[in-house]
Amino acid sequence: MARHAQATLVGARLEKNNDRLIFHVFDNGVGFDPAKAGAKKSLGIVGMQERALMLNGELKIESAAGQGTALTLTIPPMRSIR
Repeated sequence: MARHAQATLVGARLEKNNDRLIFHVFDNGVGFDPAKAGAKKSLGIVGMQERALMLNGELKIESAAGQGTALTLTIPPMRSIR
């Protein structure tokens, strides 16, 4: 996020809420229009959303020009891999 966003502050937080893991990442960068970014033929945002779905989760992106960006990934806890 910091590279594209020109951010001076980037933060992350992981929490467990009931039966879900919630991962928040945010910055104070230049922001962007998520609808326009998703419409491009770039696999960045689309790829992140597809990976979230593969984990039975959801990816939420909030951003606006000049107001930074926040991503929230919500997934069920992963079972141990054998």
